[in-house]
Amino acid sequence: MAVTAIVPEMISFSIRDASDVMGAENCGTERTACAYRLRITTNAARGFVGMVDSSEKDARGFSAIAMRVTVASAGGRNVSGTAFDQPATKDVDAVSDVSVVPAEQTPLVSFPHQFSAPAGALDNSTLVEHSAIAGDGPQVVTYVVTGML
Repeated sequence: MAVTAIVPEMISFSIRDASDVMGAENCGTERTACAYRLRITTNAARGFVGMVDSSEKDARGFSAIAMRVTVASAGGRNVSGTAFDQPATKDVDAVSDVSVVPAEQTPLVSFPHQFSAPAGALDNSTLVEHSAIAGDGPQVVTYVVTGML
């Protein structure tokens, strides 16, 4: 007797504090600096793409928030085996070392196959560190993560 099943593709995305102990709801509230992790998990065959943008909409074309991104160094499915040990890909050269958050939705991090980021696995999540540029008002950073079904 054979058993067959259809497994629906899913994606999970959460923003956690830098140590992945709790949510990051208060990150950046009345602070000049903030660090948090993007935890993304998907069983989508073609992986995911994570985008970022900011609330800045004036002629500068970027936000008043500087960011440094350290992508997940593990979590991607190794297509030649069953291990989830491959690093994510940083998609934006502009977000290397310290850069500003772009005002237009821009690819930030991706992986072309299944990706696993269980709770507490710091290597499997992407670390984002922010600092505000002096003299500017409130800014909002938005993330959108899409499963490539």
